Amino acid sequence: MITIGNRKIGAGQAPFIIAEMSGNHNHSLERAMEIVEAAAKTGAHALKIQTYTPDTMTLDLLHAVASMYQLDKNIMMVNTNTKEESC
Repeated sequence: MITIGNRKIGAGQAPFIIAEMSGNHNHSLERAMEIVEAAAKTGAHALKIQTYTPDTMTLDLLHAVASMYQLDKNIMMVNTNTKEESC
């Protein structure tokens, strides 16, 4: 069991509700604050937020998969119809 603030989290405890804002604020502080208020009014105990830039959202899947499975990049196949790499 863990405690966040004065709430106990664990088996036998009431659910700990986490709302997610994500990018729904559309870069507007006013909109972000409206989301915070709405989450609080609905009873959420916490709010998950994240920051990112477009360049951090693109994954290099070929290298990620090869690294994860310790594969040689040469065994990754290229689909000649779409020029997309796949495994």
